[in-house]
Amino acid sequence: MIRTDAIGQKRLVSTPTTPGLYVQYGCGACAPEGWLNFDASPRLKLERLVGARKVLKRRVGLVFPENANPGDIVKGLPLPDQCAAAVFCSHVLEHLPRDAMESALRNTFRMLRPGGLFRLVVPDLQWRAAQYIRSATVEDPTAADTFMQACSLGRRGTPRGFIDRLSSCFGNSPHLWMYDFSYGCMTFRR
Repeated sequence: MIRTDAIGQKRLVSTPTTPGLYVQYGCGACAPEGWLNFDASPRLKLERLVGARKVLKRRVGLVFPENANPGDIVKGLPLPDQCAAAVFCSHVLEHLPRDAMESALRNTFRMLRPGGLFRLVVPDLQWRAAQYIRSATVEDPTAADTFMQACSLGRRGTPRGFIDRLSSCFGNSPHLWMYDFSYGCMTFRR
């Protein structure tokens, strides 16, 4: 069961033996029923403010479903240790700085019960790099641009206008680090 505490933070109130607790972080607009869904987006925090929510809903529409909760995996989600049967994140970890990865993984495994399942999806750097090498070998003058764009790395232009600058500062859309299978094997053997 989720309860709101004195400062408005939603917290899971349960014992570590709650059957079938499934947690997703970085949910974005996809927050399945029956899961505890979290996202660290500033937009979600804004949508949860009563006055701002009404204005956003009327002017531009809401992005996040009702069952999405503000929460940052790097800082730790408001869940007890070993409470989750499974944790899922899809296209989240590549948006974190490299030095935040260890905290994110530590907080993920803290939530998992013994024998729990952690399923993650990240873009495959090795596959992208192989695509780049193949393109560059045939002297494709756009190979580097294609690689950077496919990996969501770098910035093609300077943000212009208030909304672009705001999105650039507070959005979590660019990839900050990329991973491959070898890195994953090294990380999860610890």
